[in-house]
Amino acid sequence: MSSERPAPTLTSTPVVHASDLKSKLELHKQTTIILLGLVLLLPVLIASALYRAFVSKISTWLCPELSHILPLHASLYINQNVHSDIWSNILLRFRVRGRLNLEEMKARFVQKFVYATDLRNGRLMHIELQQYAWKWAGYHFWKWESEFKIEDHIIHKARTEDEGKLLTKGEADELEVQFLKKPFELEKSPWQILVVDSIEPEPEDDGPSYLV
Repeated sequence: MSSERPAPTLTSTPVVHASDLKSKLELHKQTTIILLGLVLLLPVLIASALYRAFVSKISTWLCPELSHILPLHASLYINQNVHSDIWSNILLRFRVRGRLNLEEMKARFVQKFVYATDLRNGRLMHIELQQYAWKWAGYHFWKWESEFKIEDHIIHKARTEDEGKLLTKGEADELEVQFLKKPFELEKSPWQILVVDSIEPEPEDDGPSYLV
């Protein structure tokens, strides 16, 4: 009886290059730093959220003239300071044909927007039209105007004799640029409607037109 030994099996040992080992260690180091940063940042985010909720809650008790807190994305926008930074302005331009009764326009705007109420609870639907951004305890809130007047927000610009009877297209464009560059008044809600009468008619016009 003969005993045969099995043939030896040749195994290959993987060769680890120093460069591969170094890259793996570097990747592990970066992953550890990121995870550690997240662990350290999480308590800060939680504390910040709790503080924001706390400030929002006590604001109505300590400062009754304040309304609700601005959302974070709006706070980033309002940090530009709309009362001095002209880059914050947004303008919409309309041409209204026919005769426009300015006082009736103001009354309708106040009724339909400024003092419009929710039929379900009777609350104002667009309270921000009477408010402006105010920083308190590190956060921006909406604050009520001390004395809201629609005349501060809907403005009529009449033509003078020196300016001529009709507003030309070039003058309208220049007026638009001036309106964009004009900062909003302090402690006033940041919106305005400018009404200009006696503008130069277009071929399809069959009567007076207004620029809004």
